Amino acid sequence: MASLSHELNNVFAIINEHNGLLEDMLAGLKQGMPLDEKKIQRSSQKIGYQVERGKELIKRLNQFAHSTDHAVMETEITQWLQAIVALSQRLAGMKEMIIEFKASPGETIFLNTNPYYLQQAVFICFQVFMANCEANRLITVAAEKAEGMLSLTVAGSAINDDEFTRDKLGLLKILLEQLNGNLEIKSRNGQNYSIILKLRELKIEV
Repeated sequence: MASLSHELNNVFAIINEHNGLLEDMLAGLKQGMPLDEKKIQRSSQKIGYQVERGKELIKRLNQFAHSTDHAVMETEITQWLQAIVALSQRLAGMKEMIIEFKASPGETIFLNTNPYYLQQAVFICFQVFMANCEANRLITVAAEKAEGMLSLTVAGSAINDDEFTRDKLGLLKILLEQLNGNLEIKSRNGQNYSIILKLRELKIEV
């Protein structure tokens, strides 16, 4: 939420900056200075881009806010994962890291689950890898559904063996109990770690 608020403030600041530039040009026009059409066009385009960016940020904010509306709901997983990645990207960027969602083209995955707990579970996986930012420059996320079970794989280069990581993985296991899922951690030769969340359908109460 704080990350989204920061990004929205950036949007407003950029719009305000270009609005001020347009006001300066209009003030100059009143004093007989010619208008610079290219500058006006550039400012107009940048304002339009920031308006669209702001709309997308508000959409994600609303999505996050409504994730607690229902204990269980049919959730479009690709859309939710894209939102989680977008929400976490700024935090990763501060550590000079990138989070990448590997979506299968044209694939739509639905699961009856608790979207709020799902977001928290995936974000904890990000935190585990971001805690070792020196080793992890790229975190990838992938989703696959087969035989009614969803597998979410969050992968990076290394995972720390410290109190912070153990606490986060303990919290992750608690969330997975609520999500009717289980946790699996894999690595090859002590590197290239994958945290795999295997989630089953939850019953929607009518």
